[in-house]
Amino acid sequence: SPNIYSSISSLGLDLTANLSLSGKLILDHAISYQDDGRTNQAAVAGLDYKIDKALTLSLGILTDRGTLEADGQTNSIKFFEPETTQGFLVVALAF
Repeated sequence: SPNIYSSISSLGLDLTANLSLSGKLILDHAISYQDDGRTNQAAVAGLDYKIDKALTLSLGILTDRGTLEADGQTNSIKFFEPETTQGFLVVALAF
């Protein structure tokens, strides 16, 4: 199995008592037993609305991709790329 190194950076901003913005960048670098390396990234941005203390709605986007560009030499981080970006809606209920 490969060795995996991860870095996670998060940022949150409360806009009101019930509304907040959040963002997260995750970088993973895996090295196989043959010394091949691969880096992946995930960037998440969301808007959270707390309806009451038990119910929260979250709306956001997720970009998940490898960082290696088509030239095979360059690595880059992209927070938004139409080909790999997905939208999400989460309904969270706490008991």
